[in-house]
Amino acid sequence: NTKNAFYLEYTVYDAVIVHDDYAELYWPFIEDGFTESVDEIIIKVLLPDNSQFLRTWAHGQITGEIDPKGDHVIAKVSDYAPNTLLDVRVLFDKDLVINAKKKSNTIVLDKIVAIETQLAEETNKLRETAQEEEKRLVFLLGFICIINIGIFVFTYIKKDRELKPKFNLEYYREINQEYGPEIVEYLFKHNITTNALSGSILNIIYKKAFVLEEQRIEKKKEYILNLNSENKEKLSSEEKYIYEWFERDFSENNIVSFEKIKQASKSLSSAEEFSKNYRAWEKIVLKNSKDQKFFVEQNGYKTFITVYAVIVIVFLLQLFEKLEGNYVLIGALISTIVLFIYVWSVSKKTERGIEHYTQWKAFKKFLLDFGRFDEKELPEIVLWDLYLVYATVLGIADKVSKSMEIKIKQLNETNPDLGNVLITNMYLNTMFTSNLSKTISNVKTQSVSKIASSRSSSGGGFGGGFSGGGFGGGGGFGGGGGGRF
Repeated sequence: NTKNAFYLEYTVYDAVIVHDDYAELYWPFIEDGFTESVDEIIIKVLLPDNSQFLRTWAHGQITGEIDPKGDHVIAKVSDYAPNTLLDVRVLFDKDLVINAKKKSNTIVLDKIVAIETQLAEETNKLRETAQEEEKRLVFLLGFICIINIGIFVFTYIKKDRELKPKFNLEYYREINQEYGPEIVEYLFKHNITTNALSGSILNIIYKKAFVLEEQRIEKKKEYILNLNSENKEKLSSEEKYIYEWFERDFSENNIVSFEKIKQASKSLSSAEEFSKNYRAWEKIVLKNSKDQKFFVEQNGYKTFITVYAVIVIVFLLQLFEKLEGNYVLIGALISTIVLFIYVWSVSKKTERGIEHYTQWKAFKKFLLDFGRFDEKELPEIVLWDLYLVYATVLGIADKVSKSMEIKIKQLNETNPDLGNVLITNMYLNTMFTSNLSKTISNVKTQSVSKIASSRSSSGGGFGGGFSGGGFGGGGGFGGGGGGRF
């Protein structure tokens, strides 16, 4: 990581021509065949001594400056563009040139000033044109910012702000059984997670297609699920998929062991199998969730904004070299990127969606306050198992389980027979629900990690994982002395 610098020194003879009035140096310091771009070029012309008369001009790039200093001249160009000729012309006292060999025998001052004045006027017109163009571009950038703000406001009002629900009760105790717990999670998160899979398993247990039992092996609790095919027809399509998946991959003699489920992420093949089945189940849930029409379909609008954002961003990036550091340009770029991200994050519920969401939200509040209700205010005990199913996808299973256990103990004091039956029901056991959620989440995470950490495919024949498939098938930048050029 070293940098090399080169210093070249050479002598050019007879570069200066002496006229009858003044001496002249007119030299191309950078030829138009120079193909490199340079951040800054500094050209210094040192005279033999102070000159009483000194006029300077430079040509090539209109963003340069030239400055006479009495016994020397400095020309500077920032952001030099490749293939641009840079030359400097200096008129100074001819007495400073001793033994001159090149003489014109003419008076040149008026002619040179006339030529350079014309070049300066042309260059100034170019500069004014460039400045006008820059003003128009800045105006356009400001207009883009205003458009972006307008789209932000429109998107929020029409595409993001939720409708006002008709339902306005604080608590809701009914369970809408048109769909399962996994679809409730989709309604809340517009996404499917492992909590939905845990909730589906609990719902299968509630429908008694899985019969939960606890075993003790060497002083350790282990949960098993007995398959009960007689109740399989009660299951939804996504629940039937889970039933058949667990029966195929994790059961032996109609018994599903949680230890077998935990082993699903141990090998690459089993991790891939688990991930494949999880994605297939997730696909069913997403389809059934979308069929509920909880959310406004906005893919067309989002695609339109994507096309708009791409066009604007490409246009803005092309202006960075011309308008480097311009705050309006930076603002337009940032606002366009933020707009794109915001539009794709928008998720607005339909009238049906907002009503169902508000009811489930009130149901969630009811579950959170479950322990505060008097026994007479609580629903029938047979529904408590079902409440725990939905508490899982609502992310409050642990709190609800603990509240229910306290209530069960209170019931046991007033009605011992009823309380004992409930206490022995492992479905209400906090450890089981927690164990279930953690098991499913860990297996999913570890399976993804196992697949990701498998060796990458190599195309060079030096080892690595398998690859899929196989064979088969210039103008003046001048002006008067001391001016910009």
